[in-house]
Amino acid sequence: VAPLLTVSDRVEPSLRLKIFFEMAAASTAVENLDRLFRECLREKDFEAAAATVGLAVTRIWDAGNDFRAFTVWRDRIGSLLEEASLTHLTRSFLYGNQAALAIIWRGDVRNSLAASEQGLMEAQKAVSRPLELYHMAGIAMSAYHSADITKMEFYLWEGRPLRDLNDMPAICTTLFNLGEALGMICRGRRADCFEMLRRIESHPHFNLMPASFWLFTKSQYVLAYMKYGDEANLLAATQVIQQKTVSDKNHFYHAVMHAYIGQAYLSRNPARAMLHCREALQRSALCCSEWTETMPLLLTAQVLSETNRMPDAEEILGQLIERFHSKGHFMYWILAMYEMAYLKVLVGRWHAAKGILSRILKLFPKGSVPLDHLALYRPPGFFEQLDLALPAPAVEVTAWADTESARIRVHTFGDLRLWIDGREITSHLWLGNRPKLLLKALIVHGGQNVPADLLADLLWPDADGDAATADLKVTLFRLRRVGLPRGESRMPWIDMLHRRLSLVPSSCYVDAVHFQHLVPGFDDESVCIERLKTAMGLYTDDFLIRDINEEWIYQHRARLKALFVIGAKLLYDEVSKTGDIETALPYLELAAEKAPVDEGVYLRLMSGLLRINRRSSALKAFSMARDAFQAELGVEPGPQLIALAKEARIPDGG
Repeated sequence: VAPLLTVSDRVEPSLRLKIFFEMAAASTAVENLDRLFRECLREKDFEAAAATVGLAVTRIWDAGNDFRAFTVWRDRIGSLLEEASLTHLTRSFLYGNQAALAIIWRGDVRNSLAASEQGLMEAQKAVSRPLELYHMAGIAMSAYHSADITKMEFYLWEGRPLRDLNDMPAICTTLFNLGEALGMICRGRRADCFEMLRRIESHPHFNLMPASFWLFTKSQYVLAYMKYGDEANLLAATQVIQQKTVSDKNHFYHAVMHAYIGQAYLSRNPARAMLHCREALQRSALCCSEWTETMPLLLTAQVLSETNRMPDAEEILGQLIERFHSKGHFMYWILAMYEMAYLKVLVGRWHAAKGILSRILKLFPKGSVPLDHLALYRPPGFFEQLDLALPAPAVEVTAWADTESARIRVHTFGDLRLWIDGREITSHLWLGNRPKLLLKALIVHGGQNVPADLLADLLWPDADGDAATADLKVTLFRLRRVGLPRGESRMPWIDMLHRRLSLVPSSCYVDAVHFQHLVPGFDDESVCIERLKTAMGLYTDDFLIRDINEEWIYQHRARLKALFVIGAKLLYDEVSKTGDIETALPYLELAAEKAPVDEGVYLRLMSGLLRINRRSSALKAFSMARDAFQAELGVEPGPQLIALAKEARIPDGG
């Protein structure tokens, strides 16, 4: 096009040549395009008008500073599509722009998918292979976000022959390959996904593409490293994204960048993840993109739940669930529903959590959305652990033996300790580490009706099915014989029925299981103070505190810790009605150690200490809160805590 630029010095260029000049100008301004569009309409050159629309959409997107400018061009797309004389090629092109606006501006997966499907039909009528591939890529990506994995995989399969054509434009192949890479990440094809991402980057025109293409490619690396738990490369990938030089006014780019970096920090550093969430949301507001605020809003709720700020997390999730459903963004709707169920489990509202999961299964039957696709946004095993946490125990707590009558007593708060008929089983009696690990796995999953296949996968993740099953049988045999003299018949304290293992309730007492059975009463309308005291008294330390290598133990530890914090706050609320404040204070002090950024714990602790006139202790609690909030969240305590601190400094009668 460059040699033609000299034409304008000698003659008035044609309308279409003016559009080419605008394309070659590398400008971000749209004022000239508005004038050209009106000129196209006057001359009834609708194909040229469509090209002007596409260029305007591209410029606004690339600038990334205010997507409200899309409004007039969206309306112009709608008007052009009503023109009966429009060619199939032009219609396909316009539907592509319509799909892009629906998703990047409005975050509307449903309408983006519909536009891509219309565009594909028009491309096929026009026999335009590039636009066919372009729309297949759009359908595959939208299908993923709408949780239609079957449709996603179908269009990725359909598009491969087109992708491999020698004359296929780079933009089309790159978009399609990004969809392929996402599918490979989800399906656990680690080597293939990295090979695909390297293939995208190696294209000679890759660095000439818009910044968003570079960002989405690098973001796929972040997703892959998160999925596979590769901490070192995850950190390196986030640093590469942060070092990319893009105009600070490109709010869209920076919103997406901070969202992905925040997601990467969720499990490693929730406080830092929250900082990136806030920056992503601020940038989203500046560019007015509902799409870019989708991930940070969900991530904000995740961070709040990780830091035990349950009411705030629940409020955000409630809004997001409705929003995702209305936009057809069912992948995030499912994620938000799982997060809500997770919150309910953390506060002991088991029936509410089960109701949430039943809604997911009603809309998406089990298996239609593979959990490995959801595991991009939470550590592997999160969803399986949540599913296992929800079924109601087969035996009520009253059927379990108490500490006096139990022949088998297991203590798990702190270190694992096992007594059989009053005799403590010391380390040399355990017959190896695997029987001990099997007992821990049984306890983590409630001690009742635990699938043997699940236990085999947990204990022997790298073994094939038959070998893992054989190892499980040997380990179960050894666990049943732990502490028994040679030749003595085994005690029937572990049953296997229909390939499910259970501790025998009439013979066993397990402190963590007992604690967990007491906790569901926390959301009853009538709270039993004695039951709360019993539950709180069981929690002498964190669950299996020295076990640091098993993710499933860590997750259960966090779950029980959160339940203890909820219980400590509820106990204080109940005893404060009767005046027996001092009963709850030791548990609140321990809760402050376990949840150092839970403002509700400090509010109750300081209020209780002031009520019994322990002002110096209240000030000490405030100092702990301030240090924790600054260290972990980078914020000061809230106004209620500050008011209590001022009250603590006022002398009696002052």
